[in-house]
This record gives sequence, structure tokens and C-alpha cells, in this order.
Amino acid sequence: MNKLFKFLAALFAASSIAFAGLGVSGFVDASWDDESSSLDIDEVELRLALDTEGTVSGAAELSATGSGSSVDVEQVYLTYDLGNGASLTIGQFESTLGFDAYDADGLIANSGGLDLGLGYDSGIRYSSGALNVSLVEEGGQIGGDAYSLEASYGLNLGEGLNAFVGLRTDDASGNDLTNAYVTYESGALTLIAEMYEGEGADEGTQIAAVYSYSDSSAITLRSAEDDGVDSTTIAHATQLADDLALIIDVTESDNDDTNTVVELLYTF
Repeated sequence: MNKLFKFLAALFAASSIAFAGLGVSGFVDASWDDESSSLDIDEVELRLALDTEGTVSGAAELSATGSGSSVDVEQVYLTYDLGNGASLTIGQFESTLGFDAYDADGLIANSGGLDLGLGYDSGIRYSSGALNVSLVEEGGQIGGDAYSLEASYGLNLGEGLNAFVGLRTDDASGNDLTNAYVTYESGALTLIAEMYEGEGADEGTQIAAVYSYSDSSAITLRSAEDDGVDSTTIAHATQLADDLALIIDVTESDNDDTNTVVELLYTF
């Protein structure tokens, strides 16, 4: 699979020269918290999106976290348009399970409410509308029993109500994971309810409300229980400029630990 990634990266680089449809975006995420009392650069991410105006498109995401001593490839893939809303993707890509985004610029607070233990997978994915089916490696290269099968489906129920259900099974380990959530949007208010259940005590739930009280500010309230740990979060986000946001996050867990984080998020 590593050879595949090198090939995709080389093809991506060559295609970026041959085609003008290369988009560049990303973010810089910095934060201060009252535990360390220091300002840190949490992550710098660069995203490249390739659109050849044909049946093949692609994307690559490079991320540097913490000290920035290394750069990781989060995603690198090519997508082939099969027509009629269907596509086939090969490479390394995000799992479709979980409401919370994997990157800072997609979260409703400083961090996610639930940790499903997922992230980026290597393999192939078939998509058709809101249906996604992925065959990905589990620990090693695809082959034999070392694979995971993931399927998810999203449904627009109308009147601002949306639902999602996802399943994942790891053949070699025998672990199964079920995830579902619903969202409801009414004007400036968004409500979220989510659950997941894995093996043994691996389970969690969260409910959240996001209220955008102006064009540039929103407040989030969230209550979550993840692997037996309860937490409550209140977060306030303000768009200081088109490309700069300030987020203040206060989270209290059931061990009476309260953590305050002040985050600056620059996007480009």
C-alpha cells in the first residue's frame, strides 16, 4: 500500500503541472489552555485538490502537528467518476463514521465530543449519493483476513431533519462498530444527537446545540459520555475576519477537572 501512496503522490504532482485545476487550501490551528499556560501551534494543514475537468479528480492533505518535526500524509487519493452520481475512490481517506470532523476547521468546539477510535483508512471506496461502502486495510495491507468493511448512509428527512447510520466490521479482530446520529436545523439553531457502540464497554453518546446569534458568532452547548467519562462543554466562536476565528472552549469532566482553551484558527 505504501507503493500505491508513492505512486498516487507522484501522479498528483505530475497532474498538478499538466492541469490548471489545482486548488490549495488549509489552516493553521493555535491554542492556549490553562493546564499548560502556553501558546502552541497544534496543527498546520495543507490541502491540495485536483480537478482535471474530466472523470478523474484527486486530493492530498499534509499535516504537521505539535513540534512540527515531521509532516504526515493524512489523505491522498484519486476518485473516478462512474456517472449517475457514483464514484470509486482509491488511496488513503477519512472514515465516514462519526459526526465530529477530524480537523479543527470542521469542529463545533475545540475538540470532538466522542472518540470512535477511527481516522484515516487505506483502501477503496464506492460512493453513490449518500451511500458509502469502503474496503480498507486493518493493520496491514489488504489481503487474507486483514481488512475492515465500512458502510454508511445519510438521509435527508426534510424540514431540516437529517439522519445518518454507519457500520464497521474488522474481520481479523472481530470488532464491530455501530454509529448513528441525527441533526435538526431551524433558522440559527442546530441540534445534534449521536451514539456509537463497539465491543465491550466501548460506547458513547452526545447531544449538542449550536446557536448562531449573529453572522459572525455562535455558541455551542454539549453533553457527552464517552467510555464511561461524562463531560460538559460550552464553547463560543467568533469570526474575527473571513479567514480568522477565535474559539473559547470550557469543558468540565466528571472527575471535577475543568479545562479552558482559547483557540485561534486561521484558514486559507
